[in-house]
Amino acid sequence: MKKYKGYIAGVLTGLLLASAPIFADSYTKTIEALVNFTNVKINGTSVKFDNFVVDGKTYVGLRDIATLFGKIVDWDPTTNTASILDKGTYIYTEDDKRVIATVDGAVITKGDVNTSILLQPDGNTRDEQVENALNAEIDAAVELNQAAKNGFPMPAETSPEAKAYVDKYRTQYGEQFALILASFNMNDTAYTNYIEKNMLIKKFRESLKKSKTFTDAELEAKYEEMADSLQTFTAKHILIRTGDRTDEEALEEILEIYEILTPDNFDEVMAEFSEDKASKDNPDGITFVRGQMIPEFEAACISQEVGTIGTPVKTEFGYHIIMVTDRFVWSFDQAKETITEKLFDTWYKEQIALWRSALDIKIDDTVVDSLKAQQ
Repeated sequence: MKKYKGYIAGVLTGLLLASAPIFADSYTKTIEALVNFTNVKINGTSVKFDNFVVDGKTYVGLRDIATLFGKIVDWDPTTNTASILDKGTYIYTEDDKRVIATVDGAVITKGDVNTSILLQPDGNTRDEQVENALNAEIDAAVELNQAAKNGFPMPAETSPEAKAYVDKYRTQYGEQFALILASFNMNDTAYTNYIEKNMLIKKFRESLKKSKTFTDAELEAKYEEMADSLQTFTAKHILIRTGDRTDEEALEEILEIYEILTPDNFDEVMAEFSEDKASKDNPDGITFVRGQMIPEFEAACISQEVGTIGTPVKTEFGYHIIMVTDRFVWSFDQAKETITEKLFDTWYKEQIALWRSALDIKIDDTVVDSLKAQQ
């Protein structure tokens, strides 16, 4: 593109969008022009640009110039703004721009909610997806409202942190960046704004966390409530899968292995016979907390003595022989930071509900219904 720069700088002192003149001070005047007077060549090759000459200056269409550089143009008539964008950039439609809700005057568009659905897909019905995404967008607007009231306003210009974050991924993905964003119905500007908002909410949340305290009684009650999840297990296992075998064949094979197993040779036998890659990649065992593993596997780890080999256990994956190598229960002091985080999460959600109830929130059910109807 460097070979075009001299042409652009030397010939084009003004630009048009769709052949309509744009003046810096937004005024109207009658002009005399020579239409399509200039024959334009780039490195000796003629190019077809509609053009006109006014006062010795040649004007051509902005879309033509954008196309020359492999770009596209998006015209926003509400702000009289022409944006030159990378090809593949998502261009918001009038339907995207429909206002679906306002939070004390702050606008949430149909496009915002649709992007939220695409960013956080789930297995719910379409109606549930829309309701969940709309509530998430309203909650975010509520948080931003409170952040602004507490010394964390949205910056007028993109912050260095948000710019650096977006630039990192723009560099990493190159020409694919615009296409990736478009798959979520976002463009560069929208994504940068999305990151800016999330960074601001995080700063506001962290500021509240520093000042919020909980009593010993609250912490102790939460510790008791979380007792099960504060147990950590480390276990090794040998898996014989049932996928290509009948249950009888898999059981027969696992029992043969069980007969030769001892705590001393467990690692050697696991490395040779286990059909679970994770057990081979983690010869010292897999560490997990309660609720992370499938129920039958977890139940065996809870009931078995540390250092002993349990009888084969059947799960949806096949038959397992398990040896628990460590079982650890967090003390109150060890768990205090985790408990405090859980208590703060609950408190913060309650605060959002309180802030939300005090704000003027309007929802356009017609726009909500139109989004639910889209698939």
